[in-house]
Amino acid sequence: MITIYIIEFFIFSFIGWILDSSYRSIVSHKFVNAGYFRGPFCPIYGFGGVVLVLIFKIPGLQLVWLLIFASLALILIEYLGSVISEKLLKVKLWDYSKSTFNIGGRVDLLHSIYWIILAVLFFYFIFPLVLTFETKLLIPSYLDIPCLVVFVVGLVWLTLRKNPKRYLDFSEKIINLTVAEYQTLYSDIKRLSKAKTLEIKNKIQVRIDQKLSNSGAKLKTKT
Repeated sequence: MITIYIIEFFIFSFIGWILDSSYRSIVSHKFVNAGYFRGPFCPIYGFGGVVLVLIFKIPGLQLVWLLIFASLALILIEYLGSVISEKLLKVKLWDYSKSTFNIGGRVDLLHSIYWIILAVLFFYFIFPLVLTFETKLLIPSYLDIPCLVVFVVGLVWLTLRKNPKRYLDFSEKIINLTVAEYQTLYSDIKRLSKAKTLEIKNKIQVRIDQKLSNSGAKLKTKT
């Protein structure tokens, strides 16, 4: 069953990436790749989706309590995701500090309402499909532990390989860049490390310096 939950995690991560990228692109009037990773993958939605499946499988609870627990779980996951990114990666993946009724800029009333709506929609439209999917997908149980190990190692590696602390020196506790800005910065840093000529390196260095001008960070000597 663990392998099935891992598969569901990736499906929910992809669906969440589509939803989040679409929302941010509409608000920004340009395409925005949501999330910390370059690809179509937002882990917070993967974790949220799997947690919803587990909650909705709890036997004996009335529907209203299932939906309350599910909504609170999604809000808590968003809050913890923000805390982990700030403490581990020194990147603020989202900031609701300008929103009404927010807690530390990590969660706010508006997005909490979105999570409640999402929990309700998930229960009525997605959860039945998940149950059908699980009954049709037959995976040997002996694959659970190997798949779990690969999943955890892979997720840790994908996260830490882009850790800003590998490339930047911080003057503040958290780098003052959006996720989209750090994604483009990270791409330039990798290009700088692979540049063949001094001219190309200087051009990339200028771009990096411009992006870091108000970030509270500077590029380390060795990239």
